[in-house]
Amino acid sequence: MRLCRLLFFVLSYLPGYGYAVPPAQQPLFDSLVVRHYSYGEYKAGSGNYCGVAAPDGMLYFGNSEGVLSYDGLEWKLYKVADQYGVTALLLKDNKLYYGGYNVAGYITFDPRGNAIIHPFKFFGRLQEKPGDIWQIIETKDGLYFQSYKDIYLLKPSGKFYQIGVPNAHIFKIQDFILASDFTGRLWRIKDRQATPWLALPDIYDDAVYAVVPLTANRDLLFTDMYGVFVLDHTTQTIKPWQVPVNAELAKYDVYHAMPYLDSLIICTTETNGLYVFNKKGQKKKIPVSQLPKLGMREIVLDHHRQIWITSGDGIYHIYEHKYTLLENFKPAVKIKSISSELGPITQINRIFEPNYLVIEFATPGFEQAELEYSVWLEGYDDDWTPWEQTNRKEYTSLGHGDYIFHVKARTRDGRYAIAPASLAFGVTLPLYKRPAVIALILLLMGLLAFMLLRLRYLELKKAHADLEVKVNERTAQLRDEREKLKALNEELSTANAELDNFVYRSSHDLMAPLKSLRGLMNVTRLETDDKTINKYIDMMEASVLRLERFINHIMEYSINAKSDSIHTTTDLEVVLNEILEELSHFDKRHAISISLDLQQKELNTDPKRLKIILSNLLTNAIKYHNTEQANPAIKVTSYKKGHEVHISVQDNGHGIAPEHLQKIFDMFYRASETSEGSGLGLYIVQDTAKKLGGRIEVASQPGQGSTFTLILPE
Repeated sequence: MRLCRLLFFVLSYLPGYGYAVPPAQQPLFDSLVVRHYSYGEYKAGSGNYCGVAAPDGMLYFGNSEGVLSYDGLEWKLYKVADQYGVTALLLKDNKLYYGGYNVAGYITFDPRGNAIIHPFKFFGRLQEKPGDIWQIIETKDGLYFQSYKDIYLLKPSGKFYQIGVPNAHIFKIQDFILASDFTGRLWRIKDRQATPWLALPDIYDDAVYAVVPLTANRDLLFTDMYGVFVLDHTTQTIKPWQVPVNAELAKYDVYHAMPYLDSLIICTTETNGLYVFNKKGQKKKIPVSQLPKLGMREIVLDHHRQIWITSGDGIYHIYEHKYTLLENFKPAVKIKSISSELGPITQINRIFEPNYLVIEFATPGFEQAELEYSVWLEGYDDDWTPWEQTNRKEYTSLGHGDYIFHVKARTRDGRYAIAPASLAFGVTLPLYKRPAVIALILLLMGLLAFMLLRLRYLELKKAHADLEVKVNERTAQLRDEREKLKALNEELSTANAELDNFVYRSSHDLMAPLKSLRGLMNVTRLETDDKTINKYIDMMEASVLRLERFINHIMEYSINAKSDSIHTTTDLEVVLNEILEELSHFDKRHAISISLDLQQKELNTDPKRLKIILSNLLTNAIKYHNTEQANPAIKVTSYKKGHEVHISVQDNGHGIAPEHLQKIFDMFYRASETSEGSGLGLYIVQDTAKKLGGRIEVASQPGQGSTFTLILPE
């Protein structure tokens, strides 16, 4: 298999290698030069497989990284796939067809030499991929692509067909395609039909690697391991070529062969390099010693009839100092690029006035050292420049205007005329130097200055308005704060007054029971009558109870003022029963009928504060009730009204005179000096109701009783 074989080449005859040349044999050339281009020079992969010479002198090579081009001066690499190289090339109708690993397509070039890749989608859609494509051959039927999986035909219509002949090489012979598989069988292929034809005699493990015309009706078939055979189209027979060189070719394994200089044949072998011989099989001496024995691959002839050999270690160029051109080759200078300090220029009809301009040129088909150039920039130079070996011309300080660049070339020996090249381009003033643009820039700068001033004016105006709004807001804020401060001062004055009153009344109410108690204790010490002593003790107990109630009121006031409310689900009936149980020792408690009518029992409130309020209301209702009247009663009701809960404590006792109703919630207020209370109870009730977010209301008629209603949010 060609994919698995070692693809090596070597020159067929070097002093000390291969068979010795008879002393009488004349050299084929007077002298030869070998030039080796390594991958370090052309900046691509080391492996090269194939090549073609274009009509304009350009050379293209299939490289392990893509397609290499060479114009005699510069190498370029064109990548056709992400990871794979190119193993087959064919040039047809200005299209460079390529084949590689599972890929094929063609390349076109724009006027500036830029490559445009056109891949074929057909091979990517195949279920069984083709692998490496090694040959591309043109016929009137279309293009044939050869891989070891199959042979594929691309018709002029653009449609692909599979031929169905695997493991075969293909060659164009007369009016058909010859296919040779690795069983020694030959096939004739025309259009899409493959027909078994002849067979290599007694060969079952080799195939034809090259076909070279011998006469009008006979072709030489080069095999890898069995030498060369003659195919006679007249008799349709295949026989070994009976010449001396054939034994060597069989021994060293032919890889590639092609006609050379009309009467000669040149071929490469896998293990002994390059062979050159005539059509009688007589070897020709090649006076070179710089070629390696291994690594050579396919041969390419350029338009000087010079030899290029691809290899696994670069590309070799073998040429004579004296050379001839093919009659149909018309060399011409090509202008490669035009660039400035800003880089390559593509719009050459309008180049903005550059600091410098560089024009590069080359002549495909010639090495740079073989040529001399002369240039003339029409519109700048007075005459052609002297001949010199350079491929670039640099100009500085080109003014605006139209120019035509002319370049001509000649070989250094003056033997060949080379077509000149011309390039017309225009240099224009930069935009910033044009009067209209300058005027426009000045106008724009004026407009910009006006807009900036206008924008600044609007910013200042807005800042002034914002400042005015802030001043007004701050003034209003200060006014509000002043009002709040005034209210706080009033509250502070009230609080101070209440504090003074609280201190005065508290000390009075604390001292009165203590003084009474002290007096009673002194009197009791002097008394000897037990009955009288017991009376004094009862009076002392009353003073202690009075003092206890007052202290309790002070504690309730302190708790309400300092602690936060903790709202929980509270059962009103449970709270009332606890209060009534605590009030059961009151003298009047059992003389009064107390009833509960609770339509709303469950509350979301602070149970401790609720108990303080209801305990004070029920205590007052019992303490100040008229138990001498008929049917003294107290009724506690609760119900929901809108989003509020109403809890009322109603009695049918003495009632409250109208002149006292507005004052009963003041701190230490008593309706008369003879009242037993501390004057804190209702004040605590009202203050605690506010803490719960509620309020307390009272309704009373003298002689009919009073109703205190606690209203709480739901």
